[in-house]
Amino acid sequence: MSARTSREPLREGLSLRTPADTGLTVRAAELEIDRDGGRLLEVRLRAHLAFADWALVDHRGWFHLDPEVRGPVFGGAFLPDREVEILARLAPEHHALLATPAGRRLLMVEVLRAAPDASPLRQTESWWALTALQQRGRVKAGMRVRRG
Repeated sequence: MSARTSREPLREGLSLRTPADTGLTVRAAELEIDRDGGRLLEVRLRAHLAFADWALVDHRGWFHLDPEVRGPVFGGAFLPDREVEILARLAPEHHALLATPAGRRLLMVEVLRAAPDASPLRQTESWWALTALQQRGRVKAGMRVRRG
């Protein structure tokens, strides 16, 4: 079998908890889910942050955005009047938390939304940033994260 990516939209904001035990609301766009047959390979959250929230993420290194893993910024510094889009991968040890109850057909996005605040699914540190981008006309400026 070959890997297949599906997308499940999040139509409303999603509240995540930070290591400082504060709330961080993201205007989430979608979950991207990679499967090979019935096996879950990867789950990514593509979300939009207000610039002020991005500044906190950037400063505090949430989503595992430590300085040593950040790639070079391309296209210039982020502008304060625009949202920042972050793409983050769910740590594989938390994939099982997205399983739906036996006999029920739920989208993973519904499981994520229903998860309690204390769930790893709702913790910023369960998600590993892959990119941070900002729309600049027809192109996006930002950075990719380098992971070993």
